Amino acid sequence: MKSYTDLYQSKKLAEFLPPESADMYYCYGMDIHTKEWSFDDTPTIIDNSNRIDVHADIPCWSLAALLELLNYPQLSKDKLGSGKE
Repeated sequence: MKSYTDLYQSKKLAEFLPPESADMYYCYGMDIHTKEWSFDDTPTIIDNSNRIDVHADIPCWSLAALLELLNYPQLSKDKLGSGKE
């Protein structure tokens, strides 16, 4: 099971999610073997207090970070129709 968004998913999510909500990023760097610029296969985990804003890096979200962004209803016993008021 994958625990974070892949590069394609991250690029799509970055179109509408705030970058500061990401807890990882794909780093754009030079491959020392091919001498070409590319993204690393595995995202780097970041501490939001030490975020470095590099325009070439792609934000990446863990499942935990995505779940925090979801707006889902909270159910309570009163709203489940228990018959008691």
